[in-house]
Amino acid sequence: HHVKFGGLIQSERTKVIYQVVGRWGGTLVLAPIGWNREPVGDCDCLLYYPGELDGLIESGEFTIIEEGSAQ
Repeated sequence: HHVKFGGLIQSERTKVIYQVVGRWGGTLVLAPIGWNREPVGDCDCLLYYPGELDGLIESGEFTIIEEGSAQ
């Protein structure tokens, strides 16, 4: 399960939706967004290494909503 740039995932714990918006160092930057793709002000961005994020998706902590496109 790989999420690419622009992809959307949802936290099963908080139900917050995050979009993969870029990279910082070796990590993926996930920005919290609403269903209308507007930023969510009270949530922080998340940084995960790709393999770490894959593990969280496999364990069910995050659900892929849209895979996004490779860039």
